[in-house]
Amino acid sequence: MTTHCDTTLALLRALARGGTMAELVEALGISERTIRYHLRRLEDNGIEIVRPSGGWGGPGVYRLRDERLAEALTGSTSRPPPPSTPAPRGGSARARARPRG
Repeated sequence: MTTHCDTTLALLRALARGGTMAELVEALGISERTIRYHLRRLEDNGIEIVRPSGGWGGPGVYRLRDERLAEALTGSTSRPPPPSTPAPRGGSARARARPRG
């Protein structure tokens, strides 16, 4: 059985990834009306949600405004990954394994 808290957490995670209303409905398996209810409840509790310019139900992407919260919920960061360390130079592994004569 899904609880109210389960639905809220699932919606927060979906908002952290960002998605259209149709994507939120599909991801959570609940109606658009129920999602709008939860979105309003989250906003009433201080969670800022970026929504489409057309308002609730309009076309566009819904997402969390707080990037740190979104990162915590998804386990990812918005910063680019650090550059990879270049491989050491000096020939192939075979060449290094051969004894020098």
